[in-house]
Amino acid sequence: QQPVQIVAAYHGISIKLPGTPLQNGQLHQKIKVVPANTNTLMPATVLSQNLVALDLPPQLIQAGNSRNRTVLKLSELGEFQPAEIVKLTGAGLVIGLNGTGDRNISAEAIRALKSSMNAMHIDQRNIKTPIQAGNLANVSIVVYIPNQGVPRGKQLECYITAANPGVDLTGGYLLPTTMNISGSQNTKADAMAMGSVQTDHSKQKSQAMIARGAQLLTEVNPRLVSGQGIPHLKFFLNADAHSPQLSTLITRQINQFLQAEKHLNSKAMLQSSGLIMISLPHNDPQQAHHLATRLLSLVLPLQSSTPQSQQPQIIINSSTGKLQTRGHVLLQPAFVNQQDLILEIGAATQNGPAEGADLIALLQHLQIPPQIQIQLLLQLQQQGKINATLLRE
Repeated sequence: QQPVQIVAAYHGISIKLPGTPLQNGQLHQKIKVVPANTNTLMPATVLSQNLVALDLPPQLIQAGNSRNRTVLKLSELGEFQPAEIVKLTGAGLVIGLNGTGDRNISAEAIRALKSSMNAMHIDQRNIKTPIQAGNLANVSIVVYIPNQGVPRGKQLECYITAANPGVDLTGGYLLPTTMNISGSQNTKADAMAMGSVQTDHSKQKSQAMIARGAQLLTEVNPRLVSGQGIPHLKFFLNADAHSPQLSTLITRQINQFLQAEKHLNSKAMLQSSGLIMISLPHNDPQQAHHLATRLLSLVLPLQSSTPQSQQPQIIINSSTGKLQTRGHVLLQPAFVNQQDLILEIGAATQNGPAEGADLIALLQHLQIPPQIQIQLLLQLQQQGKINATLLRE
């Protein structure tokens, strides 16, 4: 399909970026599009031949901040550490390389690949380089399951490594590849990986990643208790929740919950300001996971200042690049052109000026890379269009 311009409008903020439609559509027809920076299908409405409007929910999810709120769920303050590291593995093929791939792929293997691609209804005319030796690479794929587990349908980052370390994967595309839990005897696929590989963040171009490139076909939950020693759960607090007062409060609230739920043989014990251990009567993995899930939804009362009483700030997580607001961050009308992305901030309405929290929520919904999000905010700051300082933590 021919590329289109995608417009995403939310609470006085408009972002325009290129993308690819899944199918052609008539005026006002609902279609699916893939923004240029993602591998994710998103719903949209056709506005004209080359313009679509993204269909957004009335309220986007905003990054929370414990210092801005009076109640929090336990899941926002830390996570349970599993007794095992679960990963998905698979072996696949990257196509679309420009002479930087494996050169020892036989003509017979090339014919089999073309036949397989036809069976998958992949139009070879859309591939930017010929299907031939030098333009392909055999790769291994790894996906790491988060500690809290993942539901079916969740999309995760996958990491690609070429079998030949001399290969450069830049510009390649991973063909659909099935993946399974490492060490599992399950014959059915646990996930499917595919998409454009990215080598920007890798020193070795034989290694790459695909953001949200693997989609889970089944629910995966790591074991939270080991088969050795006294059964227990380990809950690790986030760095910004490391304080004697907060960790003591959390421990007390967990014990109150355990007593109310008649878990008389379980008790939470504070091991340090960052670790709470919860004893269990036995090491049944399903019951341990059920209890952990219930605890993560536990609501904790906190005494903290309100956003309006704090200095407006935008916090940049130095390790992940993710953004969140602190205080009441407001935006003035502005226009920013960053690469293929155009950001427009509208004038204030009867509901007030546009807010920084809404801008960050929209950027994250569109899966704009963190570095581009930061550059957009820096330009707003340089133009004097944002009332907040940017801080790295």
